[in-house]
Amino acid sequence: MALSSKDGTRNFSTGELAKFEKERGHVDCSIDCYMKQYGVSEQETLDALNKQVVDLWKDINGSFSNQL
Repeated sequence: MALSSKDGTRNFSTGELAKFEKERGHVDCSIDCYMKQYGVSEQETLDALNKQVVDLWKDINGSFSNQL
């Protein structure tokens, strides 16, 4: 995920983004919600969410390649 910063655009990992959100005082992020809902550790949550992102990108790319 890319967010704008003072020195340009920076890519954040899922864990870095969650830390960034917490430091800014945002409400519970997706990681906190997932951990509470499924009763799993932060690392298990990061692994599951990263897998979901990879799987969704595969679906998106597959849809585009099927249109060619």
